[in-house]
Amino acid sequence: MFAPIATHKNNRNACRRAKDRSKVTPGHIACWSSCDPVQSVSAIEADRYGARLMLPWNVQAGETIIVSIADQVGQYHTQKARVAWTEKLRLGGKVICGVEFAEELQLAC
Repeated sequence: MFAPIATHKNNRNACRRAKDRSKVTPGHIACWSSCDPVQSVSAIEADRYGARLMLPWNVQAGETIIVSIADQVGQYHTQKARVAWTEKLRLGGKVICGVEFAEELQLAC
């Protein structure tokens, strides 16, 4: 017998995951918010609709941050991103967060 398919409580997240999730490999990522200066951040995973980022400052779900991503030819694409979830690391004070971009990224390959 097969197990039933789990339904997502958050339809927005389920819709995002159902889209074509072509991964992107950014050359460099910088982020900032209204209270935090521009800082380089690490991307755990990124696609055209969102990313999992490791931020050096505290952020809460629902906040908006600015994300600037450099593609392979060095052009930066800057846009707003909504923080969907966060997880604070025990050591180091960094925060892993999932962000959803306001618009689909159009990066050069």
